[in-house]
Amino acid sequence: MVTALGEIPEPAKVLPLIFAALKPGGRLLVAETIFDPHYVRRARLREMARSAGFAERAYSGNVFGYNITFERPDTG
Repeated sequence: MVTALGEIPEPAKVLPLIFAALKPGGRLLVAETIFDPHYVRRARLREMARSAGFAERAYSGNVFGYNITFERPDTG
């Protein structure tokens, strides 16, 4: 999901739907850049993802943007 989460009126409601659609072990990568007028801050994204049940697996970024990979944990 590249610079799309901020375009969604209620992004906290979308992440649980994505979580449910993924198989255990399935991954979601979210990329954001500060040049996007609807930029979603890292802390906000991490909280929404954690609340949806995702586990953070990877992060890369700098002052201009970031990529975070989340995973639906394998509970089996």
